[in-house]
Amino acid sequence: MRKILGIAGLFGTLAACATVGDGDYVVYRVGYGETQASDGCFGEDGQDIDQAEDESSFLPTESFALYRVGDNYYMDFGEFSLVGTKTGDQFNFSGEDLDVDFFGGENGDANRTEDVDELNVRFTVNGRAISGTYESTSSFTCTGPDCFEGDNFTCTGSSPFFGSEVRDVELQWDIER
Repeated sequence: MRKILGIAGLFGTLAACATVGDGDYVVYRVGYGETQASDGCFGEDGQDIDQAEDESSFLPTESFALYRVGDNYYMDFGEFSLVGTKTGDQFNFSGEDLDVDFFGGENGDANRTEDVDELNVRFTVNGRAISGTYESTSSFTCTGPDCFEGDNFTCTGSSPFFGSEVRDVELQWDIER
């Protein structure tokens, strides 16, 4: 599978902020279900026959911190955070990473590539329990005389998740210099 949603584990750790005040945080532990992946995740030849019928009842898990500053909510995965909002009991988080490169030609700019990773997470909180979905999209495009159409792809995956607030925890992060 192409860049298959390595972020998947990260989404699985999303959760609720029903009781998160300005400057406070809550830690959640979540598990997520099977990822449904688009055809673009498997290349021109489709899904590998060795993976097509694979199954697992092992649910990946992860923890994350949810905190609020002002009107913004943040999902902190340790390596990065997503900014989000709360409307009623629905939380929405999203982020995008765009990497643009140029190559070829006299000035090295005859061809342009874009590698984009997007993440959207939606969930609700019911007491200490949370449930929701995450969607991850990875895409690659190359434009220019040295690019091949077969190099371009878009891979989208979606997965449900569920979990619970972890009580009585204190965050301790190592700070690198």
